[in-house]
Amino acid sequence: YVFQGGAARVFGGDPQRLVSPLQTMNVRYGDIWFTVQDAVTLVGTLLLFGLLWLVMNRTRLGALVRSVAEDPKLAQLFGINAARVYIGVFVFECAAVALGAGLVAPRSPILTSMGFDEVILTFVIVVLGGIGSVGGSLLAGFGLGMFTALFGALVSPAHTTAAAFLVLLAVLVL
Repeated sequence: YVFQGGAARVFGGDPQRLVSPLQTMNVRYGDIWFTVQDAVTLVGTLLLFGLLWLVMNRTRLGALVRSVAEDPKLAQLFGINAARVYIGVFVFECAAVALGAGLVAPRSPILTSMGFDEVILTFVIVVLGGIGSVGGSLLAGFGLGMFTALFGALVSPAHTTAAAFLVLLAVLVL
């Protein structure tokens, strides 16, 4: 809350908008329509997931990351600099978040308090998809996204995060 308050003090508390010409272009298929920005977001996300999967499963760098994630002490015994791998993963995560924010920013107002619900839903997605599973996280993300969209449309948009946790609880208990 300290960072949110400080950011609101520096940048102001009013919502900001990122205007994108892609947000005004629509694509229609009968009764279904979406914006070009939505298509760019979907394609960008799928490309990032595909790239991450290729790097993690088909390169030496992915093997290094997996070995450090599995057992950092053993990886260090084999001469792998675990601290450098941690820093590299952190830099990649920051770049992925920046890309995601840039793709989603034209669709929603930008606030100093934004991101909390996304972090919670990300936790639910990673647990449902399987920690360390890129493909599982992708499927869990699509599934939970569809569930929360339908829940918000049919029941209440204010309770979608709680509903996502109920899904997680149901999966963990059953």
